[in-house]
Amino acid sequence: MTNFTYKVMAFSEDSNGGNPAGVVLNADSFIENQMLSIAKEVGFSETAFVMNSALADFRVRFFTPVDEVDLCGHATVATFNLLRDLGIVTTGEYTQETKAGILKLKIFEKHIYMEQNMPKFYEVIDKNEIEGCFESQLLGYISDMPIQIASTGLRDIILPVKDLETLLALNPNNV
Repeated sequence: MTNFTYKVMAFSEDSNGGNPAGVVLNADSFIENQMLSIAKEVGFSETAFVMNSALADFRVRFFTPVDEVDLCGHATVATFNLLRDLGIVTTGEYTQETKAGILKLKIFEKHIYMEQNMPKFYEVIDKNEIEGCFESQLLGYISDMPIQIASTGLRDIILPVKDLETLLALNPNNV
């Protein structure tokens, strides 16, 4: 079987927007170091490696340029859009085996919907700890809800804000 590497834009109808992901088809023969090397060469935040599975319709492993992660939503959407566009899958329901578990997908003519695990909640972060992450003072604009690490397959920091204006005004401090 031949391996193919694609650079795909998730959440966009063309290459002028969206979120880029690498997708490698027929990746069963690769070992972890090879997948990591390919992900580094592709250079996107995540690259999906599509393989055969005995438990689901496909097995998908996700690699950043430096490590494997349990799940990546935009790379999942990119992968199954590509599989549909190549005629490997058609509209309908499928499953993918990931390190986060076996998850369902619904494939439509122009959309992909993916199931995620129920959220798990972890550490609560003090507002003062994240203040330096942004260019502007934001303690007064953060919601009274806790800042917390949560996961449906990949841990993220959830930062509730009071309104859309505050969200749009947030600028990361890249120092």
